[in-house]
Amino acid sequence: MELNLFAVRPSHLSLGEARHGSEKNERVELEMKIMKYRSLARNAPDEVTTQRIKCADRRTEQKQREIDE
Repeated sequence: MELNLFAVRPSHLSLGEARHGSEKNERVELEMKIMKYRSLARNAPDEVTTQRIKCADRRTEQKQREIDE
């Protein structure tokens, strides 16, 4: 019999702990998107593309701030 010591069943987590974990994961994903957008903006071929990417970056930063609140 194999025992997985790192498995956590959702029933053992409180609702607050589960929500906090999912928000943390979402925040990390948003941070990765922001880094990607900034890299793309630095290498964009023209100013219109740069502005579009920066707009997406700002929206993503706003979502991140909403999670932090």
